[in-house]
Amino acid sequence: MANSFFQTIPSAVKKFLLRSIVFFIIWKLIYHLVLYPIRVPDKQLTHITAVITKEMIQFHYPNDKLNIEEINYPSPKENLLKNNKKIVGIADGCNGLELYILYIGFLACFPSNKKRLFAYAITGIVLIFVLNNIRSYVITLLNIHNSSFTDVAHHYFFKIFIYAVMFLLWVKYTKPKLKDE
Repeated sequence: MANSFFQTIPSAVKKFLLRSIVFFIIWKLIYHLVLYPIRVPDKQLTHITAVITKEMIQFHYPNDKLNIEEINYPSPKENLLKNNKKIVGIADGCNGLELYILYIGFLACFPSNKKRLFAYAITGIVLIFVLNNIRSYVITLLNIHNSSFTDVAHHYFFKIFIYAVMFLLWVKYTKPKLKDE
């Protein structure tokens, strides 16, 4: 029965699923065996996110002293300090790397020409980067104001929003391009 079900799946879908599984396994192996132990590109992306967040917060609080403090234990992150008081911690998981890989992985597994793939990859990465930095900025502002909405925004609202944007980009990418458009 399982074999007959597998035979009913269109070959294009099988090919996409196989590419996705291979891409996922290769990425996880490279990340956990090579990149994660040396924190590349996590360290750089986390620092960039912290610096951009600091600069955006500095715009609202020009007279306050803002610093970035690198923490390595118990897990690596960068704390943003306002007048020597921690206002937010930006962990490696908040730097957007997994979002970039997920987004590009889908594009790479779906058949398309290289020019279209490259254009969507660059556009999507830039958009995800901007949205992730806005997310970090807003969460920091919420923390400064001790908002009860901080956890909901961090764990649900922003994730739903960024994944929805990625999904819409994927939908647009997968639609056939009409010649007369």
